[in-house]
Amino acid sequence: MSQTNEAEPRVSVVIAVKNAEAFLGEALDSIDSQTRPVTEILVVDGRSTDRSREIASSHSKARVLLEEGTGFAGAWNQGIRAAVGDYIAILDSDDLWRADKLELQVAALEADPECGYSIAKTRFLRMEGCALPPGFDRVDLEKDHTSFFPSVMLARRSLFDEVGFFEEDWAISSDVEWIRRVRDHGIGHVVIPEVLMTRRIHNSNISYKPPDVSSFKREILSILKTSLDRRRGGADPERRD
Repeated sequence: MSQTNEAEPRVSVVIAVKNAEAFLGEALDSIDSQTRPVTEILVVDGRSTDRSREIASSHSKARVLLEEGTGFAGAWNQGIRAAVGDYIAILDSDDLWRADKLELQVAALEADPECGYSIAKTRFLRMEGCALPPGFDRVDLEKDHTSFFPSVMLARRSLFDEVGFFEEDWAISSDVEWIRRVRDHGIGHVVIPEVLMTRRIHNSNISYKPPDVSSFKREILSILKTSLDRRRGGADPERRD
């Protein structure tokens, strides 16, 4: 898992976008504010019908890719495959980073070459007029959470070659399945015990409005069963590379 490049490691940021004009500009601003500059920003646009592509194209470091498939997992994979960075950061178009997120996470991973990725704490910000998401209460949203959301993670690019990319067949659980697969491979991670990402909760959050709640539960149960089989020494299911 160690870095072999002697030069300063490069960081690529992947953003999957679809009709995100209300939030995308601020998300891009939070990348610009990083104390450790990024090498590139890959915005994978899912055929937006609003100004998302125009906003992304106006950014000096952003390269806009028209999504070849559908869904966030496919967009993430497309961006990662096109990236040149030694490290991959994923930012949802409605999330925000603290200015030193990448600096702290790159330093932590450079100091511990055996770890494949870093996570940190997340703070939730409920937008005005937004109902409480299912499964949350006011206390939950007022707490800071150590989380495995893609937006709070920084991963080595080599990690995707080692364990595979995001599975694209899940309705909403691709990130959950990928993290579980990484952990089942025995790959460690570094936790930054600080809030490095703000997750804005609004009425269009796909994460809190799954297309079918029962299907979502079935996905999670299937992921957990497959993970258990792996850890028991069962066959590793075919992955999408």
